[in-house]
Amino acid sequence: MDELEIRPFGPINEPYISTDALSEIFHLRLFSHSEQNELLKRNRLFLSAGITACVTSSFYNPLDCLRIRWQTLPSSHELSSRGVLHFTSHIIRNEGIINGLWRPGVMANTLGMGSSAALRFGFYENVRDSFQELSYDYGNTNASGDDDKKGIHMFLAGLTCGAAAYFVTSPLHLIKTQIQVETNGNILRTSLSSKLPSSNGTLSVFNMIIKERGILGLWRGSMPLSARGALFTSGQMLGYDGFKTFCKGNGLMEDGARLHIASSIVAAFGATFLSTPADFVLSKYISSSSRTTLSHCIMAIYKENGIVGFWRGYAIGFVRVCPVMLSYSTIYEQLRHYFGLGYLS
Repeated sequence: MDELEIRPFGPINEPYISTDALSEIFHLRLFSHSEQNELLKRNRLFLSAGITACVTSSFYNPLDCLRIRWQTLPSSHELSSRGVLHFTSHIIRNEGIINGLWRPGVMANTLGMGSSAALRFGFYENVRDSFQELSYDYGNTNASGDDDKKGIHMFLAGLTCGAAAYFVTSPLHLIKTQIQVETNGNILRTSLSSKLPSSNGTLSVFNMIIKERGILGLWRGSMPLSARGALFTSGQMLGYDGFKTFCKGNGLMEDGARLHIASSIVAAFGATFLSTPADFVLSKYISSSSRTTLSHCIMAIYKENGIVGFWRGYAIGFVRVCPVMLSYSTIYEQLRHYFGLGYLS
């Protein structure tokens, strides 16, 4: 009670009793100072990652929509045989960039990617360091900073955070994908467009799924989505964090904008390469009928184009992911620096 101080004639904006003293009197100290600092740091990490992802995902939604529409276009369709550039020009000529590529699913994509990124990046460093500590405890050695970070720690942390974050946000990704797939109804001239409300709104699709499939229907495809998110995040973190660590450890580049840009390109390659197969299977699964099983989609892809067929849309994926990574990583690092968290290390 040493901090109790009575100020009967003190300034009106000063408390008569300090907040620390009140906390001790009423036993209201829920968190220690270190726990409060950790919570503040976590909130700033969530904000840095979430805000950045919302901006970048909304800006680059046309590329994501193009990827989904291209992957779900039947290979037997005449537009499929003429290549993705012709397919893109066909959409722009007949539907316009806004209605054909940018508007479909932009709200659900922004919310889903913002929430997912906040969870993935908000917990990544702690999970990575926990794997690092576990490995050193098992080996009876001591960790000593950045030099002891291993690629396996980054890979496992990305795998864990990615799977958990994408599972939690699965409903938003499902809604986004369904809206984007539905826009191919005009090209395919099928009854696909009748499966979804004509408004293509996030809330209307949400209500439709609840009505037809129940609450659990929002998590349809959550397993392949979680696998895709785990592979994407592991490739991203291994490429970005791993390349940064390698360059700093060997004195090739200092931690700054130049290193962030180079690491983003490596991260885009790793994330796209690892996630494209799961991404393609997920798009096919969500766009198929409710009776189609995941194994059936995998076998159909393999029979149609072989093992290489699982990487259909890789080029579009890399073209989409690379500028997103460049934008995301540089903005995210600067926001971290602005909030006093320092660069990712």
